[in-house]
Amino acid sequence: MDVIFRCPPELESILPKPIPAKRGLPDWLKAMPTHVDAAELGLELQTVKKCPPFVDAMGAGWLMPLAADIHVENGRFTWDWDPPPPSFANYTRAPLSFHPNHQVIQTPFYEEDRQALKFTNYWSVTLPKGYAMLATHPVNRADLPFRSLTGLVDAANWKSLVHFPAI
Repeated sequence: MDVIFRCPPELESILPKPIPAKRGLPDWLKAMPTHVDAAELGLELQTVKKCPPFVDAMGAGWLMPLAADIHVENGRFTWDWDPPPPSFANYTRAPLSFHPNHQVIQTPFYEEDRQALKFTNYWSVTLPKGYAMLATHPVNRADLPFRSLTGLVDAANWKSLVHFPAI
């Protein structure tokens, strides 16, 4: 299947490119042993590293790297990202924006003192007719300091940028 990624031309040389998820497996998975001694059970057990469904799920799809590293200190977000002015599209230059937390009220994602984030994505994604893009949190990545919300995008017909909400 052909997946086409496009970004504004002025960002192409400075923007991290989408990568196949199998090339972005985390260091903790690479370092994990394939077997562990479960002394209390008197057994040696295979770890999830030996579980094809677990590892294959982590390697399926594409990862969309953020435009810049985002730092959080004392509840304040900062980044070092100063892209050139837009050449034709009117897009935000900030790699991060916020949603009022009331947009997720009465969901398990709601916390009174926490806003929902939106990671700015500068890549458009085009898929063949009949296909949709499932935008979701990187699979089995509870170690990340955020949790992406999941959405389904008709990427065969949607030609604009798709940003990624998170909490």
